[in-house]
Amino acid sequence: QSPQTDLHHALGQNGLGHDLSIPHVVIAARLDRKEGHSERADRSEMRDDAEAVLDVAQQSVPQEKPRPLVGRSRRSVFLLWPVGQGGSDHVGFLHGLRALVNRQVHGRSLTAVLGGTATDLADYGRLFHTAEGALRLLEEAGRRDQVISIDQLGIYQLLLQATASVDLVAFAESVIGPLRQHDARSTSELQATLRTYLETGCSVKATAGALYVHPNTVTYRLQRVAQILGVDLKMPKDLLRLQWALMIDEIVALG
Repeated sequence: QSPQTDLHHALGQNGLGHDLSIPHVVIAARLDRKEGHSERADRSEMRDDAEAVLDVAQQSVPQEKPRPLVGRSRRSVFLLWPVGQGGSDHVGFLHGLRALVNRQVHGRSLTAVLGGTATDLADYGRLFHTAEGALRLLEEAGRRDQVISIDQLGIYQLLLQATASVDLVAFAESVIGPLRQHDARSTSELQATLRTYLETGCSVKATAGALYVHPNTVTYRLQRVAQILGVDLKMPKDLLRLQWALMIDEIVALG
């Protein structure tokens, strides 16, 4: 079942009497991983976490005028905040919600993503899906305890919105697929080396430091990357294609 289906089901249960024809900011929020835990929570834990956030949010929402709509999907809490109705600031509310969650849910922290403004009924599921994808991306990047707008994610915003595109996935596979296949056959770490090299501004020294290997090892691996993929790592257009492909691969891996 997709996040869009989750949201549409929840709206069917909770949206009675709420005018969704007016614009709403679509927000997704989730408890961060517990401190010291590197593994993702299982489905049962995610459901319990979402219920805990929902309980706190429902205590606060009745004080807001006009009243936002709040509910939960399988993994996250959603808030639909009416726009242009003379109400309070949704960003301020979310920062207050973070503080309440920290006090009431055993010191846990909360991250929320503003997915955009829905102006049509068809927008709600799409924007919530994008916001949930951003939450997963932030979690994997180790970013926590914050309120962020989807447009702060730069190019990742476009990729999150387009991850359903078969063309994008096919593009990533055509660019870095041979490298992934080589790593699987030889248990090498060429893709990880390439990713770190790009993330460190194409610095061999910084890449070696990050991977705890000798710079000569990085240089050799990058030569193998260039040979396998047929690219020139000194050419900006090739570097851009590789960066895009790795970013798409990263988002698709989030599921």
